Amino acid sequence: EAQRRNGYLICYVLYKNLMYNFPVILYGFYSGFSGQMFYETIFTQTFNLIFTSWPIIVYSTWDQEHPKEIMVKNPQLYKAGINNEYFSTKVFFKWTMIGFIQSAVILFVTMFSIEFVEDIWHGQTTDIWTMGMMVYGAVVFNVNNQLMQDSNSMNYLMLTLTFLSQGAFFLMFFIVNNFQ
Repeated sequence: EAQRRNGYLICYVLYKNLMYNFPVILYGFYSGFSGQMFYETIFTQTFNLIFTSWPIIVYSTWDQEHPKEIMVKNPQLYKAGINNEYFSTKVFFKWTMIGFIQSAVILFVTMFSIEFVEDIWHGQTTDIWTMGMMVYGAVVFNVNNQLMQDSNSMNYLMLTLTFLSQGAFFLMFFIVNNFQ
């Protein structure tokens, strides 16, 4: 059981950081590597600290695929860990590809959905900060929801921390947008 959670932890941390960084790299190609910050600086510093760390800590500490009694009575359940089904090269590349694909979809859907939208009151197009925050928010929600989807034993602590992490994004967005 611990091997499953540890394998998931390693792959998830890679996945969430790919989801965070790959849109920036792709946007660099689109913008000709202009050097502009895609994400607001304070959000860059808080991604791993506030928005995505607590749910994975709870998952990797307390998630259980099977109750302890069943694990003790069925030692064949441990074979998956012995056979490297939880962490192998194949699993690693699967998580990597999922991260690349999901982050590319988030970036391109966001870019093409707001590229031609004009502010009807001022006649201006959407700026890079708005697009970066939309991508950032989608990444935060996607990585947290991926963890909730993969959780075997959903508990109140997991739900609470996931919703607090996602709610913290809105709170921080409101503060940065209104008091900067």
